[in-house]
Amino acid sequence: MPVIRYDLGDVGELSTRECGCGRESPTVRSIDGRIESYVITADGRQLGQLDFLFKTTTQIKEAQLIQESIDNLYVKVVPAPGYSKKDEDQLVADIRRYLGDKIAIRVIRVGEIPRETNGKFRQIVSTVFRDRYAGS
Repeated sequence: MPVIRYDLGDVGELSTRECGCGRESPTVRSIDGRIESYVITADGRQLGQLDFLFKTTTQIKEAQLIQESIDNLYVKVVPAPGYSKKDEDQLVADIRRYLGDKIAIRVIRVGEIPRETNGKFRQIVSTVFRDRYAGS
């Protein structure tokens, strides 16, 4: 079924293959996720699936990346017992190594990370793409 005039917020890849039904409309190769689930860097990279950044320590129960502008990233961390400034500094260094130096990173310790209304946990929450390209 064609999707016409809908901005769904999904990120995908177009296929070069023709549809088996004979239509000449573009086809989709894959749907990779929601644009709100990516961190957008100043150089235009869209990075998702960043959970590996939190696996270097057992001192973090949960973490969530929140990007409200291209040059700022908030990291909500639910600390486990034993979490220290050293763990926090290592986390920031790991994120910076992957995202680069042009983004400010601020860690916020929280007691819990709220779930969406559907009960799901969103690791990345970003309004950058939507705000940057609204109306285009």
